[in-house]
Amino acid sequence: MSLGALTFRIFANRFWAHLPREVQIMISRGHAVVYETTLSRLFIPPYIWFQFGSFRALRRFRPANGARHYRSFQDFFVRRLAEEVRPDGEFVWPCDGLLCESAPVTREFVVEVKGEARHVSAVFGPPSNFLNWYCCRI
Repeated sequence: MSLGALTFRIFANRFWAHLPREVQIMISRGHAVVYETTLSRLFIPPYIWFQFGSFRALRRFRPANGARHYRSFQDFFVRRLAEEVRPDGEFVWPCDGLLCESAPVTREFVVEVKGEARHVSAVFGPPSNFLNWYCCRI
């Protein structure tokens, strides 16, 4: 596990998940404003090193808008892969992320959504919709 993944796991599970929903929203809105600025492009190289352990990992991606450079840190998060990648495993992850927890879904399963506990049937409906599922929180 990379240093970035380990740090994020600790932050997500021990700090962020325990903040009230309103505080999470306020912090997220502040980040959104900062991450849209041109100056925020400077966050990209440290983020790449922190998450992937090498600055060379940046070569795997291209700006989605076809430009040569990312306009902002947010622009980086809608990037494209430089070369097409074909999944060759049993599981496919649709995003960059960190697996925080995983478990089989049961009738009693409770998930945490933005700091609030929700019964799985409140999210997915009757048990016939979700039994035999496996939950992975990223």
